Amino acid sequence: MKTFILLSIICFNVFALTQKEINVIFEKYYYSNQISSRHCGKNTDLFLKTLFKKGLDKDIAINLYIESPLSSWGFGQLVATNARWGKKYDYVTHTNWYFHVVTLIDNMIYDFSFNNTPRVIDLRTYLNEMFIPQNSFMPYGESFRIGSVDRQGPYYTKENAIKNLKLFNFSIRMYDDENNLVEIEKLKLEQLLNIF
Repeated sequence: MKTFILLSIICFNVFALTQKEINVIFEKYYYSNQISSRHCGKNTDLFLKTLFKKGLDKDIAINLYIESPLSSWGFGQLVATNARWGKKYDYVTHTNWYFHVVTLIDNMIYDFSFNNTPRVIDLRTYLNEMFIPQNSFMPYGESFRIGSVDRQGPYYTKENAIKNLKLFNFSIRMYDDENNLVEIEKLKLEQLLNIF
């Protein structure tokens, strides 16, 4: 019996990845030429499948698909204000995406399109840093306005970003035994934050 327990512990340790090991693999891929702009789904898929080969349990890894089809500021796109690739302003690198895909493991986000260096941060911090600018900026020019009544614009502000973030849709997707992505659930921001 003791031999079985010891073998179980050894096997578990051989096939389990620690947070530190996952972070090392993330950093390696972050600087790899296998990761590229505008390929977030492919980048995330490559990262997760590598982790699975190294023993990560598929039940704890989430492929998080983000979209915002009702965004007025992004014209139906996500407005990212701390992107790795995009238009540079004084303090932000701004870009828009129709959708974005990141990895979520144990409430930590792994995003190859975030920041200029690899950072692994919790979900709430990520949403604040990636999608909410700390200062207003003008992404579309001086004549840009949103809405017919209040005529917002041309500055994208923290308040605009928070309203926009509430329109995001989040799809929880996981891999099955054959490594196919399966959508588990679609959530709004409040629902997502209540779970994680």
